[in-house]
Amino acid sequence: GWSNDVKMTLMDGIYRFWVSEPIELKAGDEFKVRYNRDWGVNRGADATLHLGESVGVAQDGANLKAAEDGTYVVVYSEEQNVIFFKGWSVIGSMSSSNWADDLIMMPFTDDNGKIGWLSDVFGYESGNEFKIRYNGDWGANRGGASPGFLEPVALTQDGPNIVAGDCKYIFVAYSEVDEALAVGRADWGIIGGFNGW
Repeated sequence: GWSNDVKMTLMDGIYRFWVSEPIELKAGDEFKVRYNRDWGVNRGADATLHLGESVGVAQDGANLKAAEDGTYVVVYSEEQNVIFFKGWSVIGSMSSSNWADDLIMMPFTDDNGKIGWLSDVFGYESGNEFKIRYNGDWGANRGGASPGFLEPVALTQDGPNIVAGDCKYIFVAYSEVDEALAVGRADWGIIGGFNGW
């Protein structure tokens, strides 16, 4: 009900994902996220949330509604200011995961209307292996050949573990429609006191 908050845990990274415990929602059930159990800082939107899409939210926005019955993990990205239900995620032998914790992937729709999922940048060491799985469940997992950087590879259910090239930080993009995954490197970047950073 509206009398008690379901805990959300911060998974720090570029997107600063706040991740809830699993909650059961019926179609039409309403919810919002708020900070420190205080309505002074809350996020919502006048939208019905479907699995596989993210919704931009605002301070004092309307209550979000679930599109259909289900058990969901609600994810809020502070940096992107969006809310979505956890779907596909990365899991593997990386130290941040070690086959125990899923690394969240954020849903997006590309220019052709295809649904995709994009991970945060994560630490990767030579020889690490990973797969993607749906809603933290091994019943729907994907693996495949080891890709070159930004060279999509086909994935299959229960496919082999994926090994990326030698790079300290990577990110993963997955196309549900094409059943393909690509790995990107977090290469050189500029950092400093400019653009209000």
